[in-house]
Amino acid sequence: MTESKQISREMITETAALLIEETGDRKSVTLREIAKRLGCAHTNLYNYYGSLNEIWWDAAAWILMRMMAETREETASDVPPLPESPERDVLCVFLKFFDFSVDHPGWYRFLWLEKQEGTPSPEAVRILSGATESTFTALSKIAGDSLAPDRIRQLSDIMFCYTYGEITSWIHNRRSHESRDEMKQRLADNLKLLYSLFMKESIFEQHTHEEMQEE
Repeated sequence: MTESKQISREMITETAALLIEETGDRKSVTLREIAKRLGCAHTNLYNYYGSLNEIWWDAAAWILMRMMAETREETASDVPPLPESPERDVLCVFLKFFDFSVDHPGWYRFLWLEKQEGTPSPEAVRILSGATESTFTALSKIAGDSLAPDRIRQLSDIMFCYTYGEITSWIHNRRSHESRDEMKQRLADNLKLLYSLFMKESIFEQHTHEEMQEE
């Protein structure tokens, strides 16, 4: 190892994230391991980060950025194939979230199941909050004026939490009776049902309100 090795915050962040992916366990990743992979002394990392916890927050943001980039990609092999519908793009996002998570279980555990200590940087906060905000934005586009913003937010949270629960069950082998394709089909069906129920409730409330005004 050389003390003059040129590194950057971005290199440290990516290396930490990749080591978590390889080991499947954040506890196995230390400052020394990160420095070893970068080819520098572990003391060099303190020129860029004050603690390992700061690296974890930026690594979480890096992983989320990669996840969001992949969920936006157009693919011709979505399983199950989804018929054209207003909510199709939103369902695709959740199905790709499922795929990314089960393909990278170490990252999923790190992001959603492990407690993070310390305080994230403002940039990390922006990226981390953007993960759920993108779903809210997508739902707002397809719902239009049919749902109030607070109801769209509620629907977005419920859809995310439901998907989160299914992914966690799958990663912990609680769905061994289902194939991956069967799991995704059920996930898509249930998410579509949630959307439909919210829309039907909104229409019912609107009609009730109009009837009350006419009386």
